[in-house]
Amino acid sequence: MEEADELIELLFLWQKQQEACADKLLALAKELESIRCVSNTTQLVGNATAVVGFAAAAVATFLTAGLAAPLAIGGAIGTAVSFSSVALETILSSLNMKDAQKIIKEVEETGDKIQGLLTALNDQCAGHVLGAHSSAESSDNGESEVISHIMGALARRNRIDVPLDLLRSFNKATFSHQQTLVELGPYATSSWMTGVLSTFLFFSLRTALKASAKKGVKNLGIIGLKTLIKRSALVAGSSLAVVVSLYDFVKNCEEMERNNYVTKASQSLRDAARKIKEDKKTLEEKLDALLDIIKKLLRLKKRIQNLGDYSLDMSEDEQEIVDYIQATCNDPIIISWLKTREHKTDLLNFLRFLRKNLEEEIRRRNSRDIHIVFVSHGSIDNRFVPAASLVLANILDTVLYSPWNCFINANAAYGIAQGCITLEQRRFLGGDANPYPLPQHWNSMRRSKQRIPQILLAPVGQEEPVWDIFNKLGGPQQSYDRIIIPYLVPENLKKGFPVLHFQTVISVLSLVLVTTGIRATVHLAACLGRNKTPLMVEEWKRQYAYTVDKTYMTIDLDERTVDPLLFQAFKLMFGVQGGQGRYRRERH
Repeated sequence: MEEADELIELLFLWQKQQEACADKLLALAKELESIRCVSNTTQLVGNATAVVGFAAAAVATFLTAGLAAPLAIGGAIGTAVSFSSVALETILSSLNMKDAQKIIKEVEETGDKIQGLLTALNDQCAGHVLGAHSSAESSDNGESEVISHIMGALARRNRIDVPLDLLRSFNKATFSHQQTLVELGPYATSSWMTGVLSTFLFFSLRTALKASAKKGVKNLGIIGLKTLIKRSALVAGSSLAVVVSLYDFVKNCEEMERNNYVTKASQSLRDAARKIKEDKKTLEEKLDALLDIIKKLLRLKKRIQNLGDYSLDMSEDEQEIVDYIQATCNDPIIISWLKTREHKTDLLNFLRFLRKNLEEEIRRRNSRDIHIVFVSHGSIDNRFVPAASLVLANILDTVLYSPWNCFINANAAYGIAQGCITLEQRRFLGGDANPYPLPQHWNSMRRSKQRIPQILLAPVGQEEPVWDIFNKLGGPQQSYDRIIIPYLVPENLKKGFPVLHFQTVISVLSLVLVTTGIRATVHLAACLGRNKTPLMVEEWKRQYAYTVDKTYMTIDLDERTVDPLLFQAFKLMFGVQGGQGRYRRERH
C-alpha cells in the first residue's frame, strides 16, 4: 500500500527531526546557563562592592575574566539588574530559539501526517480482513494487517523481497499469542519466539505515533520557558537590590559552583532533549527489530525452498523451520506432539511431501486462489479443537462433507475430489438413513464458531493395493479446478508417515501456501467414523450433525463418465459401502 510506504519514510524523517530538535534544546540549555552565569556574577559583583569596595570589584573582575569590569564601572546595582533582565530576554529571540521553534513545527507537521496515514491504513486494512470467528479476532486481524503492511514497506525500503502473505501469517500468529505467552513453555525463549515481541512493539509504536509530536513538544515546557526565564530574572534583580556581607558572597560562589549554573529552566530543556533522544532510540530499535524479523522470515522461506529429499535426520537449517512452526503455533496438541525429534522429522517430511505435490501444480495455474482436496484414511476421537484451527493463513476455508461418526464410500469421495457433489445428491445408507440434524449446507470451518471433534488422518501405506494405483497415477491429480492430494507414503521413505491431526496438516499446508503467495480452499475426502471412541451425540449435533454407527454417505454416479483408474483407487480405499477401505491406526 502506498500509505505504508509513505508512513515508513515519514518515520525515518521523524527520527532525524527528533535528533535535530534534541540538539537545539541542548544548545538552548547551554545558552541559558551561560546567561544565568552572567546574572549570578552580576549579583556577586554587587554584593562584593557593598562590602569591600572597588578592590574587591577588581578581584571579581579578574575571577570573571573581565565580565565584572563594565558592571563595576557602571557603579549602580540598577545597571546590573537591567543587564540581567535584557540578557535573559535575549535568549527568546536568539538563533537557537528560532531554530528550535522551526524544528518543533516540522516535528508537529510530520507527527500529524503520520497520524493521518495510520488512520487511513487502519481503515483500509479493516476492510481487507476476511470473516473472523469473533469481534476480538477481527480486531486482532485488523491490527495484524496494519503491521504486516508496515513491515512490507520496511522490507521494500531495504530491497528485501519477502511475501506479504508470509508477513501476514507470522503477525496473525504472534497476535494470537498475546494472551498465551505464559503457556508456551520452553518455546517462549526460542529464537523465533522473539517474533512475538513484534506484536507488543507494534502496539507501543501505535501508541507513540497516535500521540502526535505536537503533544510531545507541549510536554517539554517550551511554552512556559519565557515566563520561567522572566521569573528568574526578577529573582536575580531582587537579590541584587539587597546589600549582603562577604560571607554571603563566598556562599553564593560555592552554590554557583555546586549547581554548575544549571537553572530549573535549563535542566528542563536538558531533560526534554534526553527524553526525545530516548524516544528516538526506542523507535529506531523497534524498526530494527521489525527488520530483523523480516530478514528471518526471508531466511525461513529460503530454508523451505531448499529442503532436500525425504530424510530421517534433521539439520540446523531444518530445525529453524520446526522452531518457527512451534513458535507461531498456539495449538497445545501440535506443540506437545512436536516435543520429540522423531515427530519433528515426521513434520519436515510431510512438509516435503506437500511441497512436491503442490508447487509444480501451482506454477501451472495462473490463479491466486485454488482448491485442494486432501484424500486420506480418517477417524475422529473424543477430543475437541476450535474450528478456527483449520482456517489458518492463506486457508480461505476448510470444508467437511459428511456428518460426524459417518463414513463415505467411493462415490462420495470421487464427488468431493472432482467437486461435483451436491447437497441434493447425498444419501445415507447402512446404520440409519436419517442424520441428526441434516443441515442444508456443507460443514464450513470458517463459518463455524463451535469446537469440532479431533480429526485423525492416516496415510495410504505401500502394503495397500490402492498405493500402487495412486503411484501409477503419478503425484497429485487434477480436476476442473482442484488439486487432489492423496496422503500417500512416498516410495523412497523408509519409515512410513504417521497418523496426523488434521490441524497439523493444515498448519504445514498454510506454511507452504504463504511462501508461494497462493490461497486455498481445502476439502477433506475422508471417513469421520468414531473408531471405538465414546459416543458424544450432544456435542456432535451441536456443531453440525451426526449419524449412528455404520452409516455411510454416498451419491449416485454414472461410472461411464468417471476417470476409471482414479475411481478404482477410491473403491479400494473407501469401498462401495462406506468404511470398507482399510484404516490403519498408528501411534500418534
